Amino acid sequence: MAKFTFNVSEDKVDDILEAFKGLFPIPDENVGTEEEPDMQPAYTDAEWAKQCIKNYVVNTVKRYQQTAAIKAAKDGVSVADDVVTYE
Repeated sequence: MAKFTFNVSEDKVDDILEAFKGLFPIPDENVGTEEEPDMQPAYTDAEWAKQCIKNYVVNTVKRYQQTAAIKAAKDGVSVADDVVTYE
C-alpha cells in the first residue's frame, strides 16, 4: 500500500482545518444512550481533514475512471455527432 504524506506549514494549519470544517461540517455521533443522547463530533479536526482528503482522492479517481470509460465508449461508437449527445 502506498502512503501519501502532506507537510503543511504550522501557520497554515488552522486555516486548513477551518476550511474543511466550513465546507464539510464534522458529523456528530451519539455517545450517550437512546434515552439520554449525548451528541459529540465523530472526528477530531485533524481526523476530519484527513478523511476529507481521503474522500477527495477516492472521488477524483472514480471521476477519472468514469470519464475514461465514457471517452472509450465514444471512441468505439461511430455515429454522427448530431445524432448522439453526451452531458
